[in-house]
This record gives sequence, structure tokens and C-alpha cells, in this order.
Amino acid sequence: MMQAKDGEAWRWRDWAGLWLLLGVAGLSLLADLLLVPLTNVFNQRHWGAVWVYACAGVIVAQGGILTVLLAWGPGPFLMRLALHWCLAFGAFTVWLIGLGIAEGPRDLSDATWIVGPALPLISLAAQAPLWIARQWCGWRLVNRETPSRPLLIRDLMVAMLLAGVSLSAARCVDGGRSIDQEFWLAWGIAIAISAGISTFALLPAGFCLLGVNQFTLGAVLTWSFAVLAVVALWAASLFFGPRLRLSAWDLTGTSIVILSFAAMLVLAALTARTWGYTLIYVRR
Repeated sequence: MMQAKDGEAWRWRDWAGLWLLLGVAGLSLLADLLLVPLTNVFNQRHWGAVWVYACAGVIVAQGGILTVLLAWGPGPFLMRLALHWCLAFGAFTVWLIGLGIAEGPRDLSDATWIVGPALPLISLAAQAPLWIARQWCGWRLVNRETPSRPLLIRDLMVAMLLAGVSLSAARCVDGGRSIDQEFWLAWGIAIAISAGISTFALLPAGFCLLGVNQFTLGAVLTWSFAVLAVVALWAASLFFGPRLRLSAWDLTGTSIVILSFAAMLVLAALTARTWGYTLIYVRR
């Protein structure tokens, strides 16, 4: 009798994990597809722009989820790398479809040559803090069926090759026509933002949502962190807002991005924990 109950519980968890996985994938692809078309429907000062900001937060969280999968995920590094870029390419393709529907073929071609070559270096910047946490502190995702594996010398060589390819691809943005001092300054800002989001958002959220034994406690901590970030944003606007010319609409949009980002991370972590994954951390 006990075995039958265990089997029923196992089947229920499998179905719940499957539906959660489909929900995460569906929301991600829907945000990719609708982001640009919605910007043509609603302007910045229209309440419908809430959906645009929500889609932006989901897309940022989508990049974070793919980064966590590559840096902390179980299984061989090459398999994680292939899965990471297959999913990233699929999401980028869906975003291009939405862009083509909203703007037309010409803008589609321009966006491909601007955004496409930029993705590898942005991804590398986001991965760096997570790889440091894995190598120095032992942070990694494990479950009962798939134990974690250490990096091999071959994997490190592949990582160095990818870093070189990412830097080379960055020079191909806009066909290399815009390379000047401002070009590299923009790259520095983009890399700093990407690494900052990974350090100050993904690391604490990953620890709370996947490393804390009680998921509810981790979700509450993550939401508290997101709300605190929103409060800090509005408080900082009192001092720097007039200089930066930030309006209430700008602050509201950024707040929605932060909250939708946190909500997507919570949903993704719930999916991972339903499938039996947890974050372990063993200092080396």
C-alpha cells in the first residue's frame, strides 16, 4: 500500500514539474515574441506599457535562467553548453519573428547584425560571477539521478576558446562600422550591467530559491530583496532623479521590470525544485 502511495506521489510530482516547465517555456517565448510588437501598440506613458515592462523583466530573467543552467547545472559541460546556446538561439529567433512582424524585414536584418554578435560577450559577462561561485565555493545544482561532474581540462580549453570567440563576435556588431571610443565605452557599460545583475541578483536569488531548504522562505526572501530594490530605486530618484531627468513613468517601468524578473526566477526555481534539483555549496 505504501509503495502505491509513493508511486502516486512520484507521478504527481512528474506531472507538476512538466506543467511548470511548459509554463516557464511558454511565458519566456511569449515575452520574446510580444516585446517589440507591444512597443508599437503602447507608448511609454500608457498604462498598457505595463505589459512591455513585464515582458522585458521576463526576458532578463530568461537570460539569467540560461546562465544558471550553464554555470551551475549538472551533467557534462559540453552538453550544458550545447543546451544553453540551443535554447538561447531559439529565444533569439522568436524575438526576431516578433521584430519582423512589427518593424519589417529591413529592421530585422539590422537587429540580427547588432544583437546577434553581442549576445556571446553579454552572456560571458553574466556567467563570470556564477562560475566564480562554482569554482571557489562549490555552488552547483544536483539531483538524485544526475550527479554533478567537475570541469575537465578539455572543458577549460573550450571555455577559453569561447571567450576568444565572444570577443571577436563583439567586434562584428553592426558589421564593425561603429568601432570607436564610444563603441568600447558602450561595451564596458553593457558588460558592467550584465555582471552586476548576475552578482547582485542571480547569486542571492539562486542561494535563496535553490539553496535554502524551505522553498517558501527562499521565495519570501527573494521577493523582499526585489521590493527592497524597488524602494531603493525610488529613494535614489529623490536625490539623482532631477539630474538624470527620470520621470515617474521611468521609475514605474523599472520597478515592473524588477518585480517581473523576480517572479520569473521564483517560477523557474519552483520548477527546478519540483524536478528534484537543489543547490549545494561546498567550499574548496
